[in-house]
Amino acid sequence: MFFNFNLEIRDVAGYEWAPSGVPVEEAIRRGVMECRREWDSLPPAVLFTHESDHIRHIKPADWEIILAGVMEALKPYQPKIVTLDYLCQYMRALKTSRIAAATYDPATGKGTAAFEGKADLPTIFFLFEEDARRILQGQIDSPAFTGKIVASFQSQRSR
Repeated sequence: MFFNFNLEIRDVAGYEWAPSGVPVEEAIRRGVMECRREWDSLPPAVLFTHESDHIRHIKPADWEIILAGVMEALKPYQPKIVTLDYLCQYMRALKTSRIAAATYDPATGKGTAAFEGKADLPTIFFLFEEDARRILQGQIDSPAFTGKIVASFQSQRSR
């Protein structure tokens, strides 16, 4: 069985990141904008460009500065750097598993999530809560599983 995953966020610099032929600061800005657009929409961030069209035209010292600048600007997002193989495995786990039911008690911040399907590695799900007219977003870990499981969780707000 094949699993195909593709993610492209466009219109920051056109079709792709395109970090060459522009000042280092602009290459950093484009990379940061592209990743923020992805994360703000909740898919993973994939900073895509072509080596033959762009990377080979950048001086190695500038390339290091660009990558460091992008990573520094994205620190508030707490990025997890992974390989494309791992990302595809993770996306497959999201596709082959689902939350079938959930309970949540806002007074205690405790809940359960019943999962069905198969996830061959741990994943996360998001819990959105209102607190003083603000929306809080929390990430809840879910374990790898096959079949059905029920996992308990505690909201970020009440920890």
